Amino acid sequence: LTHMLLQRLGHRLRATQRAGVRYCTSTPDEQVPSATLPFPHKKAVAILESACNRIEELIQYQPPGKGKQFSLDYLYGSHNITPTYVFGTTRELNLSKMAAIGFDYDFTLANYTPEIQILIYKLARDYLVNYMRYPEGILKFSYDPYFAIRGLYYDTKQGNLLKLDYLHNVQVDSVFYGRRALSQSQILNSYGALHIGLDYLNQNLRPMIDNFSMPEACLISDTIQFFTDSHMSFDPSYIYADVTKAVQFIHFSGVLHKAISADLERYLPGRRPKIAEFLGTLKAHDRKLFLLTNSPYEFTNTGMSYILGKDWAESFDFVIASADKPTWFTSTRPFRRLDVSTGAVVWEPVNELVQGNIYVEGSMAEFKRLTRFPGFQVLYLGDHLFSDVREPSRTHGWRTGVIVSDLEREINKQTSPDYQETLGQLLLYSSLKRKLEMISSNPSDCAELVTAINACRRSLKLPFNQHFGSVFRTHNNPTLFAYLLQRYADIYTSSIENLAVYPHNFTFSARRAFLPHEIDITKKEKFKDLRETFVQFRRRGAAYYKKVLDEMPRERE
Repeated sequence: LTHMLLQRLGHRLRATQRAGVRYCTSTPDEQVPSATLPFPHKKAVAILESACNRIEELIQYQPPGKGKQFSLDYLYGSHNITPTYVFGTTRELNLSKMAAIGFDYDFTLANYTPEIQILIYKLARDYLVNYMRYPEGILKFSYDPYFAIRGLYYDTKQGNLLKLDYLHNVQVDSVFYGRRALSQSQILNSYGALHIGLDYLNQNLRPMIDNFSMPEACLISDTIQFFTDSHMSFDPSYIYADVTKAVQFIHFSGVLHKAISADLERYLPGRRPKIAEFLGTLKAHDRKLFLLTNSPYEFTNTGMSYILGKDWAESFDFVIASADKPTWFTSTRPFRRLDVSTGAVVWEPVNELVQGNIYVEGSMAEFKRLTRFPGFQVLYLGDHLFSDVREPSRTHGWRTGVIVSDLEREINKQTSPDYQETLGQLLLYSSLKRKLEMISSNPSDCAELVTAINACRRSLKLPFNQHFGSVFRTHNNPTLFAYLLQRYADIYTSSIENLAVYPHNFTFSARRAFLPHEIDITKKEKFKDLRETFVQFRRRGAAYYKKVLDEMPRERE
């Protein structure tokens, strides 16, 4: 029997080998082939030169205007990064492969002014006092736009507002109890370490991660500070629950929507023709467009009419309001059609999504059934990491983009000469400190370097926010917010208009990031001529860049 089985196995192996099938087997390290050059070195230089020459040829024929200015910034700009860029994260995103593109409304198509934060704070504060019987002394507080940033975490057990990096390490100088900063010793007394365990984080920490969170965080901290100064006992978890309830009330009751609609010029920046242009370009290239928002249709219609004009709905194939994200992505609830003339829903079942109709509620399951869009061919753009992009990205395979308005200000700060010089000094001090510690066990030898490093870190923090620093970075690492942004979003940018200047078939991709154990080979001497090819390209372009910009006055900020 064994002899017969071996014969049959040999016959099958010979048959598969004739068919070109190879079996994967373990191979000793010495037999593993090393990486081979796809092109000889001279050929690589020629490829670079050919691409550079083609770019220079094409840019000469691009018509003048803001599109050309953006192209010049992208190709030859001094910092090579501007606030108008769209940034790829982990996966390549080719716009030409997107069959459908969806948009959120609030803080995506509707880019509110900072006045919205003041309004949210005031309405929620008044609700606490008038309806939840909080002390009237709280009414003296007003929103402080310079206190909190997006992406903080509130500890419902201890009442602290923290900034965490992507490994859940605490940024020591960015922990507040009320409006009072905690020292490192106080943080250690609270948590036992400068790291938050995953179990504790999931049980007690709440993310303050969207644009509405900044007035919410400010109101929580002001309320805690008021109770502390008044020597009143309180439970930090109830402060969070009550403030969150107040913020939710002003949304769901329509109080916030009515206040915005009554004064659109104050809360919305006005007409946004670039959005209309962008939507028109997408439609011209056969993209299906849809609007998916949690806001009610009446409020959305008022804002969109102000931004794009009365016929704004014609730019979209489907309009879905009152969606109730993120539940929308996991439920099976059917759509309902809205009669815009009466404001009432029509009871007949929805078996087809028709352009020109307005739909409410619904679900991802019904959307997929009615549209038949493959998940990997749908791009959805929103502003909230959890409500807009997490579930469609990880559960349904949608491609996602996030609008992060903080990005514009952060890029402007980090591209300033003073910031870059300070950062350069910090990197040099840190490198020298590591080298000195290798040959000296005396802490005093590094004392001056440690003082310089701490001074640089403070200087790099202050331009963004004096209390919490950058939205995207702690002193050494990306913040937890930045990590989640890269985990769930394929692209991110500061404004939806930024997408309008990219070609409809552009591929967004992330720059290669070197791990701590990897070598940045672009700095090796062997690649000097490759770098020199690109440097010469940049130098030629810089002269042309200056000439064109001198002839083309920039639009006033």
